[in-house]
Amino acid sequence: MTTKVKKGLAIGLMILIIAIAIILSNQVIAETSSAEGIIAEEKEMVSLRTISIVIEPTATTEAPVITTNPKQMTIVEGKGEDVEASTIVIKRKKLKAVKKYLSLKEVRKKINLDMDISKLSGLSKEEFVKLVQNMDYDYTGVFKRNAEFIWDITHKYQINEIFFMGIIALESGWGSSKDAISTNNYTSQMKVVTIKKEIKGKTVTVRKQILRSYSSEKECLKQTAEHLHKDYLNENSGEYYNGKTIYAINENYCIPGYHKDGTLYKYQWGDKVYRCMKTIVGK
Repeated sequence: MTTKVKKGLAIGLMILIIAIAIILSNQVIAETSSAEGIIAEEKEMVSLRTISIVIEPTATTEAPVITTNPKQMTIVEGKGEDVEASTIVIKRKKLKAVKKYLSLKEVRKKINLDMDISKLSGLSKEEFVKLVQNMDYDYTGVFKRNAEFIWDITHKYQINEIFFMGIIALESGWGSSKDAISTNNYTSQMKVVTIKKEIKGKTVTVRKQILRSYSSEKECLKQTAEHLHKDYLNENSGEYYNGKTIYAINENYCIPGYHKDGTLYKYQWGDKVYRCMKTIVGK
């Protein structure tokens, strides 16, 4: 047998051995893929070694499965010197805390003359709007039109929504006051003007408070909320701060009234606002 023939047989035998090895290797991979539902070459699995693939009943991965809940997983590009550019890492999402709101029944129990007006009622926006939409005393629709806006500004300025509604109800006659309608001023915000008057034949200059006019209902409501937050409820720099209860705000928000017998009624305004608040939330 010549040298060339021997070399030919050796090469042929080597090719045959390699072919058999490849067939056997493919068969093993195919069986593994079929059993687990994954079709991938070995080097592909290596390049994606950090992927946690959730498959029932097993998962093929070189790293432990992080979570089996798809809602708690997010896929992000991996970074780092020892991580390949094609690596995908599965991370657990942080669960957001769900804010607990109160029911209307629970809110009713919290309404009292000693309540902290800087504390919100606890109603969700949806429940607050629903409460306003069902109010019987919204004579002109001012509450319904501004329900969402009232919830937004009272949350922004940290004012109890029911108290804020009580002020609107009292000062505007539940939205029916002609002066409130003509000026868009539903909370009786005043301004001081200087006028000249004839007194006993002499012209004198006097200062007088008049109802402020607004371009819209929302402008009035927003300015009222700002005013309460800045001047009445700010214990550090509030010009009219006297506490955070209804009566404490009454001290400077409105002048005292009088009983029918003529005696001083110091907290007439506060008591009336409180009654409006109780009417709004119902019994």
